[in-house]
Amino acid sequence: MSNKNLAVIIALISTVLVFIGAWMGNPVRPIHGVLYTTALGLAILAIIINYVNLDNKYEKWMAIVVPAITFIVILMRYLARD
Repeated sequence: MSNKNLAVIIALISTVLVFIGAWMGNPVRPIHGVLYTTALGLAILAIIINYVNLDNKYEKWMAIVVPAITFIVILMRYLARD
């Protein structure tokens, strides 16, 4: 199995963990923190594995910019909530 396929599988596992955490309903349960933290760690691992396999400079640049912008937008929305 190539590293690119491994990155896709890890990203899918991370997505499934987020969906399971959202499906459970009550965010007071401590399992949400475990699921979301594990999903975040796996997503970062998938990004790193994917970044290593990219060929040219433009692809590597976009692999940094897109997650960074996504993180900034999510952080701004989180901080702006009431």
